Amino acid sequence: MANNTISLRSLLEKEKLNGINFLDWFRNLRIVLKQERKEYFIEEPVPNDPGANASRADKDKFKKHVDDMVDVGCLMLATMTPELQKQHEGLHMRRNLAKGDVDLRVGNGVRVAALAVGTYVLSLPSGLVLNLENCYFVPRKMTKAPFSGKGERASDLLGLIHSDVCGPMNTQARGGFQYFITFTDDFSRYGYIYLIRHKSEAVERFKEFKNEVQNQHGKSIKALRLDRGGEYLSQDFDELLKECGIVSQLTPPGTPQWNGVSERRNRTLLDMVRSMMSHTELPTSFWGYALETAAFTVNRVPSKSVQKTPHEM
Repeated sequence: MANNTISLRSLLEKEKLNGINFLDWFRNLRIVLKQERKEYFIEEPVPNDPGANASRADKDKFKKHVDDMVDVGCLMLATMTPELQKQHEGLHMRRNLAKGDVDLRVGNGVRVAALAVGTYVLSLPSGLVLNLENCYFVPRKMTKAPFSGKGERASDLLGLIHSDVCGPMNTQARGGFQYFITFTDDFSRYGYIYLIRHKSEAVERFKEFKNEVQNQHGKSIKALRLDRGGEYLSQDFDELLKECGIVSQLTPPGTPQWNGVSERRNRTLLDMVRSMMSHTELPTSFWGYALETAAFTVNRVPSKSVQKTPHEM
């Protein structure tokens, strides 16, 4: 039995969880837990402490669940990439919460459901270790509250371009790419993507994009809507926009909804990439090809934002 356990656990060691391959990783995790008779841990809620007056059987059942929780928790952490381990290793002896048990109001005013409660171990640089009791875990990435405001749409091609840089990714794509930059036309919603190794390449990719679209359409870019990322605030980028007569529309700090076209496009593309990568046995480093395929597909499917497909526009 021990040899079989080690052999099955090697399934998780071959390709650790990196944020993109969750479905494959979770499928292998269920196989391992089923073989070890611990699959119940991810299917049943954590039981409450039976208390001092509980029967011996209830106490033994609770102790077994706690022991399995530690074992499975260590297994899950050991089969994650170092980046994900840093995000999850702080909360110990946690108890999972059902949706609606505890709701918290976060900084953007939205009420979100806490997923777990436990003790957070905080190690200070001085060597002092603090155990913070009753810490609640909420998702690190949360969407903003619905934004009802609508900006004025461009009336022609290249009248307004939305742009954003996404990354770094946990795994480099083939070619050493860790980021990608998008350019989306407001009028047609046609989008371009470029894989980049560093954010500083944004200027060169914009030059490449500008030369292509202006030559193909015989029109000039009028305005560029950007967030306040450092790649867009550089002197080189600012001078390029002034030289070309392009108006820079910088969004206010902390308001990604004002650059919602780019934010939504990035989210759609990454959701498609995760779906495609979960149905293949290719290495995760192929996510760059999946991203280009996703962008090609989005440009050729109907959208409620435009009357035709972006490619037809």
